This record gives sequence, C-alpha cells and structure tokens, in this order.
Amino acid sequence: MCTAMAYRNNGLYFLRNFDYERSFSQKITAVPKNFPLHFRHQATILEHYGILGVARTEQNIPLFFDAMNEQGLCMAGLNFVGNAFYKKPLTGFFNITHFELIFWVLSQCKTVREAEALLKRTSVTNTAFNEATPPAELHWLIADGTETLVAEPTVDGLKIYKNDVHVLTNNPPFDCQRAMLNQYYGVSSRPPVNRFAENITLKQFSRGMGALGLPGDLSSMSRFVRAAFVLGNTVSSERLETNVSASFHLLSAVEQWRGCCRLLDDSLEYTIYSAVMSTNNKTYYFKTYDGGNIGEVSFHDFPLNGERLYHYSMDLPFETKKPVR
Repeated sequence: MCTAMAYRNNGLYFLRNFDYERSFSQKITAVPKNFPLHFRHQATILEHYGILGVARTEQNIPLFFDAMNEQGLCMAGLNFVGNAFYKKPLTGFFNITHFELIFWVLSQCKTVREAEALLKRTSVTNTAFNEATPPAELHWLIADGTETLVAEPTVDGLKIYKNDVHVLTNNPPFDCQRAMLNQYYGVSSRPPVNRFAENITLKQFSRGMGALGLPGDLSSMSRFVRAAFVLGNTVSSERLETNVSASFHLLSAVEQWRGCCRLLDDSLEYTIYSAVMSTNNKTYYFKTYDGGNIGEVSFHDFPLNGERLYHYSMDLPFETKKPVR
C-alpha cells in the first residue's frame, strides 16, 4: 500500500510514501539521456529525456517505483491488487510491460497531455519480468506543473482519469475513491457550526473539531480521504525549502508506522521511504523509515549526457552524493 500526491505551490512537488512489508534493495537511480532503454515488445530507445527516481535494477534495467524526468514530468506506480488487468500484446498498440511503463512515459513525454496521448496508444502487457517474478498489479499517478492524471489497467483497457484531487492510494479504483469523497462533504479545517438541534446549546471543547469524521485508520480509502484533506488545506510559503518541509509533513499524515499494520503472516507493513520530487530545482528528496535526515540527489549530480546508470544508496551520508555500483 502506498500514497502519492501532487502538491503545487510555486512549482510542482510530487510526493510519495512507499509502504510495504519488505525492502527491494532499491536505490536512487539516474538514467542519463544516452543510456539505451530496452523494451520487451518495442524498439530500443537510444536517446531520451534524463530520468531520476527510486528503482530496483535487474539485468541493467531500472525497475522504477517512482521518478521524475528532466522536463518536470513525474510518475509513481502504486499497488492495485485485485483490480489491475494486463493483456497479451495487441496489434495496433505500443505493447509495454508494467515494469517498463514509467521509463516508457518519462523517456519521451514532457507534459501530462503528452503522456495521456501516448498512453491512449499503449497497452500494458501481462509479460512477467522472469519466471520467478510474476507481474506486479499496479496503477499510476502522473503529474506536471498544471495537471494530474491516473492510469489504471483494466479488463476494458488502460483507463485514464483526470485527477482534480491530485491524490492516489491503492483500492478501490480511482473513480470509486473520488466518488466516496462525497461522504466527507461536511469535514472542514474551520470551526464547526452547531446544526445538531436549534433548542440544544452545544459548544466546542477543542480546536480542530471541524475535522471530526476524518478517517484515521491505515486503509487505502481512508488514506485517500486524509491525504486529499491535508493537501487541499495545507498553507505554505513560496520558499522552496519551506515547501519541501511542508511536503514531508503532508506525507507524514498518511505514513504507516511499523507494528500498526500486521499482515496475515504477521509481517509488518510500514513506510519504507518517503520521497519529494521538486521540479523547480530538479531534485529528488527522500528519507527512510530508520533515517532521521532528508537526503537529496539532483540532475546536477550525474552526467546528464552519460551512457550508463548511476545508483545512489539511500543509506549513505547524504552530503557525499557518491554514486555506487
């Protein structure tokens, strides 16, 4: 389970909590413009936009969890278990696997509108990475400086939704999550008004009572509502540093605490890392569950015209920014 948000305040800050019960040896991964991108069913792309994000790399292929490109387009894949449906390769479409979709879009699109046009001609295939790794069931949040959309692979094809809430979690499908927000019509950041009964005098006994009814559990629908509320009401300044700090505070409202979400096998789901991508200064900020500091890697930290992948450990002293193999 995960949460992603697009926060706009004097630029785009693309936010993501990666929640799971185990790590995947993921690293900050940079894809320079001349690194060949190979696809199972499409031709190799030799020249493309630079990409920076978090990925697990296998066979020199960056399997991105989330990323941004040098043009300011951001994308994250989130679990969509029980609802994601991938097809066999189809004639007349770009056939892309689920593990290729992020670098397929970010390598060649500058804006959400370009991404939408490309996705309408794309089919997500049921191709597994290998025999030991079945396809992960995912859907995706995509954002630029002005727009946000959701892409969901279904039996009827790849559905694309305009997302005016700028939030995505897991289940149910996005259109259901969006509709269920209507249940919280009366929740407010302002003090409540007594509408209980005209003949009964009621008083506030605490600040913040306008938000009574806001769900506090860790389910994906509740996190969607809570994220939409805090994102829609957060006030910040125009300073980049303040907005980065505000972004991590937004993510903290929907983080998973180790021990509070136990799975059937008694393993623990928690927020393994939180990320903030700033398109203003082309920087990927992150922190891990056990790390107290905020780290950063930017497009200025690797050769943008390079021909190989660059990896940065999420556990290194962040000020060194030394790539690791």
